[in-house]
Amino acid sequence: QIATTAFVRAAGGFSAYFQSGPQGVPTGADTVAVAHGLGGTPIMVDAYLVCDSDDAGYAAGDVVRLPGVKANAAYTLSANSSEVFLATSGDFEVINRTSPGGYNGINSSSWSLYLRAWA
Repeated sequence: QIATTAFVRAAGGFSAYFQSGPQGVPTGADTVAVAHGLGGTPIMVDAYLVCDSDDAGYAAGDVVRLPGVKANAAYTLSANSSEVFLATSGDFEVINRTSPGGYNGINSSSWSLYLRAWA
């Protein structure tokens, strides 16, 4: 079954859902903040990268969820009553899908970042 936004909200007991438009991928120590408009603090947040042009073994259109991505040191997802945040302490790296065995740095201009939140 394909999960629709309505199905995900109902199954998880959520009343509202937000997904950002494409954001630039942060490089180095940086924070991305996006207003979510949910009317309260989300109880769950998520983030993923979409490959815009072939890079690090991924093809344009491929999706990598952030738990599968490594910031050179660390990253944190958080939210408050008005915004969703992604804070990083280093550049993102991924495991090369076509040649696994270690992390590869990504070309940040080849990827877009998306943030999600549920309330």
